[in-house]
Amino acid sequence: MSTKIYGGRKINSTDLFYINSIIDKIRTEYFSQSKSIFIKTLSSFVVKDIIDRISVEKDPILYSLSKYDFNLTKGHAYSIEDYLDKIRFNLPCLIDESQKRDFDWDFSYTISLYPTSNQCTLLIINSEQEELYKIISKMPEIKYYPYWDNTDRPENVSEEDWDKRSDEWDSVLSAGKIGSINFEIKNIDIYLPNFYHKMFDAIIENQPSLEDRLRNVAKDSSLEEYIKSSKTLTSDKIILDHNFTRLLINHQDYLETKEGKAKLEEKKNFFRNKLLPAISKEHLKSMSFVPLKMEEREVDLKETC
Repeated sequence: MSTKIYGGRKINSTDLFYINSIIDKIRTEYFSQSKSIFIKTLSSFVVKDIIDRISVEKDPILYSLSKYDFNLTKGHAYSIEDYLDKIRFNLPCLIDESQKRDFDWDFSYTISLYPTSNQCTLLIINSEQEELYKIISKMPEIKYYPYWDNTDRPENVSEEDWDKRSDEWDSVLSAGKIGSINFEIKNIDIYLPNFYHKMFDAIIENQPSLEDRLRNVAKDSSLEEYIKSSKTLTSDKIILDHNFTRLLINHQDYLETKEGKAKLEEKKNFFRNKLLPAISKEHLKSMSFVPLKMEEREVDLKETC
């Protein structure tokens, strides 16, 4: 069986106090960066997935969270505050339980540490957020130390050094040793301001531009038309996952054509008077919505074909 540790790292020490100081640096910087990223993601979600969908459809589907079961009551009207509660208190647990990959909402990370007999510690880091890897790559205390044996070694690493890496990784990852010699640092928090008025201020401050929002609803509308006109759908068959992925790719290619670009501009102009030019705190406080689940929209698409 081949070995592929593409994201391996190394610290030239086994001193736990020293290693913990490095981990604290990562945690502090990542807390700041992930909070900023999360607020922007949240703002985009609230504005594009809820407010704009209410303006356009009156029955938002909430695509970016449709894979998680929030136990929403069918036909019940939810305020923005209700849904922020769902995100704040339920989403971290749902992500952890489902183990589904989610680049938008999963800010958890794990750092597995493997002390070696050579007075160094090997690290394997897992996170959906590229920002964490950027933070770590800038830290001089942590060396990029990958290893694989399924293809040639990197040109800038000598055969002697590559063999040394092989021995080091094999010493900590060989059968029967993982559970006894490594330990893991895990953080699964999602950072969210504690008070609604602070959330609303952050959402308003980070709201996407009107042009970005128009492009979003125009693309969604174009995609829906594209799906309905596709031969992949029949009157007795819902889109299969692999077919839907292919449709998404084909539609994206279509939008790059002259016809697709013209269609997108036509739809942006159509929706321009339907969207709120800018979102205020009053809009956030007053909005309510009855979310439509993905399977209900699939049935609706099926019936229209």
